[in-house]
Amino acid sequence: MIKIQKNIETNNKNRSNIEIELTTLKSQKEELEIQLEHEAKLLQSAMIGLSDAGVQPQSITDLLIACSGRLTSLKSNLDSVQQKIKQLNVQLKEKDSQLRQCLDETCVEEKQVNSVQKELSKLTKSLENLRFDPDVYDDHLRQQ
Repeated sequence: MIKIQKNIETNNKNRSNIEIELTTLKSQKEELEIQLEHEAKLLQSAMIGLSDAGVQPQSITDLLIACSGRLTSLKSNLDSVQQKIKQLNVQLKEKDSQLRQCLDETCVEEKQVNSVQKELSKLTKSLENLRFDPDVYDDHLRQQ
């Protein structure tokens, strides 16, 4: 019973830690999405400004290549965070499953304990009914 309680406490603690990490990663994901959106707007603004300033197409291409690298890096970071979130969700489901299993085992054990207690109570009552009465025993001996 104590072992099951410790398992439940450990699973709850693990689940809590996973939820905290999941929340942190979701926050990082949102920050990366905002950064990605901001970078795209900066790129668009820069393109318009350069075009208006009469900058040569080759310079714009070089700028696009540099910005594309930055956007690719941000996208890679975002993908990494999303993958970690998926992994944590899987771990969270596993911990929930383990916790449910522990709770099911606890219920089964409680039912078994209750059954044994009932049987013990019946046996105790039967024993009380069978208590030795010396007078009855003496009468029985006399009759023989």
